[in-house]
Amino acid sequence: MAKMKTITSMIEHQLWANAEIMRKLQLGETNDAAQLRLLRHMAIAEQVWLLRLQGKSTLDLKLWEEGDAGETLELMQANVQGYRAYMEQLTEEELERIVEYTNQQGQPFRTPVRDILLQVALHGQYHRGQFNRRIVELGGEPVVFDYIAYARL
Repeated sequence: MAKMKTITSMIEHQLWANAEIMRKLQLGETNDAAQLRLLRHMAIAEQVWLLRLQGKSTLDLKLWEEGDAGETLELMQANVQGYRAYMEQLTEEELERIVEYTNQQGQPFRTPVRDILLQVALHGQYHRGQFNRRIVELGGEPVVFDYIAYARL
C-alpha cells in the first residue's frame, strides 16, 4: 500500500506542477520559443507514456517538435484528465503489471507500470527545472514546483 500512496502522490504533484505551468501559458507569461519547445516535449512525453499504459502505439508521436502555447496547453490539459482517470482505477497489483511497448525508435521494451509512472514524475521534474532556469535567464522569478510546496497545500 505504501508504494501506491507514494506513486499516487508523485503523479498528483506532477499534475499540480503542470497546472502552475498551464496558468502561465493561459496568462501569456510563457511565450519564449525555447520554453514552449521544452513544455511541448514534456507534454508529448507524458502523452506517450499514458498511451503505452493503455496499450496503444505511440510511433506516430514526435518528442521534439515546435508547438505553440495553445496547442501545448490543450495537450497538457488532456494529460491531466488522462492521468487522473488512469490513477483512479490503478490498484497496487496493477503497479507490477508489465507493459510491452515499442519506443519512438522502434525498439521493443517491457517495463512495470510502477517504473513508467516514476519515469513520468521524474522526467517532468527534470524539465520543470529547465523551464525555471529559462525564466531566470529571461529576468523573471522561477515558479515554485517543489514537492514540499505541493505537500503543504
